Amino acid sequence: MALDNQINIPGYSGQDLGVVVSSGDSKLYLYAISRTNITPIGSPIPVDLNSLLQQTATTQPTPYAVGVDPGTHLAALVYASTNTSTNIGFIVDVNPNLDGSDTHTCFINSAAKKPPCVIAPVSMVTGSTPQVVMEPGAPLAYVTPGGQGSNAVVDLLQQGVSAQIAPAVTNGTSGAVRTSGLVKIVTLTPHGINPALGGTVIIAGLLPADLDGTYEVIPGSVIDAYTFSYAPKWQPPGLKSRRTRRAVRDGAIWHAVLFV
Repeated sequence: MALDNQINIPGYSGQDLGVVVSSGDSKLYLYAISRTNITPIGSPIPVDLNSLLQQTATTQPTPYAVGVDPGTHLAALVYASTNTSTNIGFIVDVNPNLDGSDTHTCFINSAAKKPPCVIAPVSMVTGSTPQVVMEPGAPLAYVTPGGQGSNAVVDLLQQGVSAQIAPAVTNGTSGAVRTSGLVKIVTLTPHGINPALGGTVIIAGLLPADLDGTYEVIPGSVIDAYTFSYAPKWQPPGLKSRRTRRAVRDGAIWHAVLFV
């Protein structure tokens, strides 16, 4: 749970905002908190996180911890995984926005279309018990990995980069091609990935759908502003090791800004 004690919530004068992570249903719940009462805001207003990672329920890590900057009402949300490290988190606008004055743009994978909602992905590596600590007076979050991974600093004012994947073609360069267990992506617009830092990408909209998901960019694969590669965590049964397959439907990528 995290607190925002500088927000003015219409209808809840003088009360603080409490933000609770629910790992069981992958949602954030918002509460108005006073000295004597804890009241769900709205009916309530959950921030649904289930659609963010483009992965199946059996492989999706769980939201684990959150920290809120009272100055901006933005939060850093981190995930946990018991089996492997998790390579992404999110920036969330937790303003209940009861008067509709918050104009932040929601992340395209977000179930909500206006705040409160997730507004951007962030590249970080966390393990089974990550934690978030906020910098007083600044929109910065410090993330401890909780097992696998490394410490990270998140600038809550930064935004991720999105790009459209080039369409599939019969003769020529297709936007998504899987060969020998690796997927090479070519985008129509610059993907924004720093070759020296790499980072995390969210892939969505491809067919076959097993190409979609959240992946770390393979070091050395960013050969220009439009090209990179990743390794899917799962390969279709019977896929021959050196067989080349092209995606038959184009999709999109979201590059999470990397902070270390």
